[in-house]
Amino acid sequence: MLKCRIWSGIFKDGEIFEDYFKEQYEREDKPISKFAEGQGEIWLDHDFFEFGFENHSTNLRDKFSQYSFSDDWTDEFQERVKEIGVVNANTIVISVSDNGKFQISVPKSIHHSEFTLHYLGEF
Repeated sequence: MLKCRIWSGIFKDGEIFEDYFKEQYEREDKPISKFAEGQGEIWLDHDFFEFGFENHSTNLRDKFSQYSFSDDWTDEFQERVKEIGVVNANTIVISVSDNGKFQISVPKSIHHSEFTLHYLGEF
């Protein structure tokens, strides 16, 4: 059974979202992205991640239904988002395990003046 970890939250706009997840390859001693840095990592293999910014107004099920394996996690996802009070989530991050191991050793929620990204746990 495939396991995944999911974050969700609200970004002020798509430009801020793009900047946060944009990867840099110039320096190996610098985190590959601001997301990686926020998670305490230097390197993340984007093949094991799916990032999305969906700013259209619709319910969460419809908003994120096009993401991988959504039939397996959508119900639980909606419950967890509701529990933390993020009713207008426009962002999702999905990390799948690689042979039972995840890329991020200690996943974190991030609170910033222009966005909030909540770690929702394993699904």
